[in-house]
This record gives sequence, structure tokens and C-alpha cells, in this order.
Amino acid sequence: MGRLTPVDIEYFFKTLPPRVPKRVSEDHKVLLRQLCLRLHDLAAYLGDPLAESFDQNDVSRVLSSIGERLERMKRREWRARVAGTRVLQHLRDEIGEISADLYEMSTG
Repeated sequence: MGRLTPVDIEYFFKTLPPRVPKRVSEDHKVLLRQLCLRLHDLAAYLGDPLAESFDQNDVSRVLSSIGERLERMKRREWRARVAGTRVLQHLRDEIGEISADLYEMSTG
């Protein structure tokens, strides 16, 4: 995950909606809630002032917010600024966790 570029990160979040299940078996409900919470927290981390008011289960709205925030960030500045580098690393870490959650739900 450490090699993901800003373009890779944007692509990941643009293609994520169809991969997030709307319903899961009882065994995976905790994982789905965890994934929704992780995405919700990420929208807040990226600075969406309305993120706190979002329904955590409204994945499409949360992902839309994340996408808008990523669009606003200038890719060149991500590597140039210390804060941008931290955000980039945080996004890489979250992508790893989100991918792990999705994998666990799909293999159950």
C-alpha cells in the first residue's frame, strides 16, 4: 500500500461503491458496520464539515464526500507538503484496512 500514488487512491475510491455490499450475512454485519464507520471517519478526517451529520450506513453519500475532498486536493501538493504527505500515508493505511474488510466479507 505504501506505493499507492494520489491517482491510485482516487481510482480506489471511485471504484469502491459497487464493491461495498449493501447486505451481508449475520456473520459479517460487524465487518460491514466497521467498514461504514471507517469510511465515515475518513470523510471527517479529510475535512468535510458535514461528515458528522451523515448517516454512517449511507455509503454512497460518504464515498461521494471522500471523492469530492480528494478532487479538491492538489496532487502535486500531496508530496510537497508535510501535511499532504501525512494525509497520503493515512489514506494508504485506510485503503489497506478497507481492502482487508472487503476481503474478509467476501471469503466468509
